[in-house]
Amino acid sequence: MAGSTNDTPELQAEKQTIGSEIIKARELLGLTQAELATRSQVSLSAIKGYETGRNFPGAREIKQLCQVLRISPNRLIFGDENPFPERTWHHKMESTSAEPVDYKTRLEFLLPLLSSSECAAFYQLANALATARHGVKATVDRRRSAEAESGINLFVATGKFEATLHGKLLVDTEVARKYAASILTAADETDKVNRGDPT
Repeated sequence: MAGSTNDTPELQAEKQTIGSEIIKARELLGLTQAELATRSQVSLSAIKGYETGRNFPGAREIKQLCQVLRISPNRLIFGDENPFPERTWHHKMESTSAEPVDYKTRLEFLLPLLSSSECAAFYQLANALATARHGVKATVDRRRSAEAESGINLFVATGKFEATLHGKLLVDTEVARKYAASILTAADETDKVNRGDPT
């Protein structure tokens, strides 16, 4: 896009930013304008126009220049790798508050509203994210703890015993203690019912 005397101040500033970033990156790599033109397959006259702020590169030219100059499009266009730091997913989800948000607690309250298949989709996503961040072993260990906790909850609620819980009880003393406490709680409730005590 050719420069124009009708350019707004914002557009002029954008052109100057792009020109400045091209010059900095090119000089850092020790390239002349002609060498940059050859490597990027963008015409020499276009590159001169970008660097002087007369012209504005299109999407194709931005891609080719970024590849050769080894910079991101954000750096080229905005002069900053993260030009919108406040517009992260966190802020998009919680635009009304500047306070940190406890998404784990919120998610815990929202999950019961979802169907089994929707919960399964969230579980698969969480499992993939946890594995990518912490590795397979840590994720499997945490998943086994969750299965044991589910087994305890199931036992308390229904009296049914999960086979996976038995294996966890043999190796995890914390789970074993919780399980023992759950047995005592269930036994106390049974005694109260048998005695006719009010609950």
